[in-house]
Amino acid sequence: MQTLVTISFSHYCEKARWALDLVGKPYREEGHLPLFHFVPVALATRGARDKHSDSVSSPYSTPVLITDAGDRVCDSSRIMHHLSDREGLHLYADAESGELDAKFSEKLGQHTRRFGYHHMLRNPSLFREFVWSLGNKPQAIGAIATRPIYEQMMRKALRINAKSAERSREKVLAFANEIEVRLSDGRPYLCGESFGAADLSFAALFAPSLLLTKDEGYGSEFPSMERAGGEVAAFARELRSRRVGEFVLAMYRDHRGRSAACS
Repeated sequence: MQTLVTISFSHYCEKARWALDLVGKPYREEGHLPLFHFVPVALATRGARDKHSDSVSSPYSTPVLITDAGDRVCDSSRIMHHLSDREGLHLYADAESGELDAKFSEKLGQHTRRFGYHHMLRNPSLFREFVWSLGNKPQAIGAIATRPIYEQMMRKALRINAKSAERSREKVLAFANEIEVRLSDGRPYLCGESFGAADLSFAALFAPSLLLTKDEGYGSEFPSMERAGGEVAAFARELRSRRVGEFVLAMYRDHRGRSAACS
């Protein structure tokens, strides 16, 4: 059986999970917390080449797909290409699909991540509840026990502070505006008349800003709207009320899950 090594709640890992679920073949997810994922990723990628394909990834980035044949495929977009090519998903029907996928991965994903991390890390009780909910109890205990050091390391690694978080919120809004302009001609998808890599990538990477739930299709947990509260919940409600939010929710409703199929 294939294995997907992830940071459980990562929106980049959601891209790979979504593509794997569209294929419909069984796989095992090995989920970790940030920082605790370094050793598992190093073990999973031993012998692999070209471990990352964009400027925001590193040799220790998730996801990593270990195929039935023992191949190691690193990076969410490379996993999507691998599955599209080998499993007939046809996610990359044209060059623009790949270009938008790469743009969202390099530009959008880091900003939705930074904004969300900033607000979670500065709320100790929310942090404890969130890491505990993800299911890896030994790692959760370690993260909670070392929370001040853990927070400092996370903020340093991802350049998270109040100023950068606000800048990332503005970048997310800019992407929302761009997507709404693109959809203003009535097209159902970002690249024409069929679901593809651009739609999957945008929906997955935008999901943290909507605090998407498991019931709505996201493959892991985010804090609930009520528990997150404050600026994060207000931002999520604002985006959900807009065309961009409707688009992401529609992509999850119509194309997420093992029973969905690319049209």
